[in-house]
Amino acid sequence: MIFYFSGTGNTRHTARILAERTNEQLFDLAAELRQNSGKGFLHYAPDADERIGFAFPVHSWGVPMTVRTVIRRINDVGGKHFMVCTMGDDCGETAEMFRHDILSRGWQLGGAWSVIMPNTYVCFPFFDVDSQAVEHAKINAAEPRVDAIADAIASGNEAVDVKRGSFPRIKTRLIYPGFTKNINPNSFHANDKCIGCGRCVRRCPMENITLVSARPVWGELCALCLGCYNGCPSHAIEYGRFTHKKGQYRGPF
Repeated sequence: MIFYFSGTGNTRHTARILAERTNEQLFDLAAELRQNSGKGFLHYAPDADERIGFAFPVHSWGVPMTVRTVIRRINDVGGKHFMVCTMGDDCGETAEMFRHDILSRGWQLGGAWSVIMPNTYVCFPFFDVDSQAVEHAKINAAEPRVDAIADAIASGNEAVDVKRGSFPRIKTRLIYPGFTKNINPNSFHANDKCIGCGRCVRRCPMENITLVSARPVWGELCALCLGCYNGCPSHAIEYGRFTHKKGQYRGPF
């Protein structure tokens, strides 16, 4: 079984390839969160030797809160738990965070891998999406990387093979907490370029957006994945002042 969370499609694409190559089933964590809203999570009882994978995007050099919430609450015993994260450039101590959460449940650890994908996050100063040339290069390089990870998972490899980058402890332990504390769906709004097409509603994995008088309104179940922002065809969605004049990742997935 591979549980996945994806906002812009990069992780969903990666998880689908991994599931196909390793003959595993896929389960969308966002569906579980939408249905239960934190109350009584999925009862899943894997076999003692079963592989349980978690695929997710790196959020500010850490594990998305959506994924950590599921790990805390899912009824899961047995099996070895591995992770595959997608990231723009590096993941800091994401693997250490994930493995800590798994061990805190008394579960067994499997491997940990990272895949470089195009940057999608634009809500910090000086953060922006990649140029088209860099975006295409990352996507092309990701294919053989995902194939290699699938081979490692299938062979029972339990290596930790991630790109932590420079100053991983500072990034994960200082910046990540600020990111998680400041997820504020009220900072989203649509400017005058909004055409009321509803694509943001369809793109939101948490089903957290509704149209009111043909304009999007955000609820409280936000993961700050930026699926809405990056998927807007008229570039009308903004997050406070952070996204002003920033680019979008449209992506092929």
